[in-house]
Amino acid sequence: MQQLSFLPGEMTPGERSLILRALQT
Repeated sequence: MQQLSFLPGEMTPGERSLILRALQT
């Protein structure tokens, strides 16, 4: 999943899940 390389490392798991769900649409 190199598409997530733009995500900040300080992001919370909850916010990550929301973004992951958005990318899966």
